[in-house]
Amino acid sequence: MNISALQQIRVLDVEQIDMCTWTDPDSRDLSLSDIDFIRHPFLATAMDDSNYLLLDDAEYFEALVRAGLRHFPVQVCPADQLELVARRLGLIRFTSGDLGRLAARQPERIIIADRPDSPPAESSYLTLRFDFLNEATMFAHLRHSSRSGCPQPLDFVFRSILQHGEYFPLVVSGRIDSLVRGGSFTGTVGVPPFSLDDLRSAATSDRPFPPGTVGVKAACRVLDIDFPMAVLTASTGVEDKEAFLNDLIGLRARSRRISYYEGQIFLLNL
Repeated sequence: MNISALQQIRVLDVEQIDMCTWTDPDSRDLSLSDIDFIRHPFLATAMDDSNYLLLDDAEYFEALVRAGLRHFPVQVCPADQLELVARRLGLIRFTSGDLGRLAARQPERIIIADRPDSPPAESSYLTLRFDFLNEATMFAHLRHSSRSGCPQPLDFVFRSILQHGEYFPLVVSGRIDSLVRGGSFTGTVGVPPFSLDDLRSAATSDRPFPPGTVGVKAACRVLDIDFPMAVLTASTGVEDKEAFLNDLIGLRARSRRISYYEGQIFLLNL
């Protein structure tokens, strides 16, 4: 069992947690009275000695903050145990024509080409690969000259996708076939990996990335902590709640209720 991963579990104040992605302002609100426990600790990494960068579940985190939760169970993963990965996203109701119209509105920032190496060499570009159904691959080269946080054209593209339809991560290859039969699936977009410095810059420069476009894998992930909401919302401080957390982990270990799995794990219907 990876004991070091269990030692990464902390309780943090909301003021210590920074976000690197934006969230949907119209997402569903939550009521803390309807939630019995926080099932999984949020994944984060250190920004400095007292602040941490949230790396997943931003929508759920933001909904809990709006509901009034101030303390959160978090797995603080060291940077050397994180891998930044490319994302492949499915598209709903967003077409090649929509992409072409976006590029026509911002020709200095978005260049559409049929090759991945087409943008001018003297400028810095980020390239998205679009594969629409029954069409040739299209590459959207997005100008990224500032290198500070999320490139503005990337933000523009994904907000536009949401205006036309939806996008979501593709993690199971067989899933595409069922979507094609559904009729609303129009293709996929590949987003290259960003660096941890890019994510930190997004948090500090107030230029967050669109949700779902940042891929982060931890060497070991702790799940099913089931931290009681009654303890998190109690008037006690972070130190007392962290002591409760340590006792909770110790109790689970002594009762042999902790399992360790290697490789990819898919949790459905969370």
